Amino acid sequence: MIPDVQRIARHIHQRYPQQAQALIERWMPETERYSNA
Repeated sequence: MIPDVQRIARHIHQRYPQQAQALIERWMPETERYSNA
């Protein structure tokens, strides 16, 4: 299942970058905060 999810995620990111960014921000809103830890 994980390889399928990764493949679909790459497809969305390549074909629909703005929508992909919106999804990332929705589901991982504090990623930037945690990456600076």
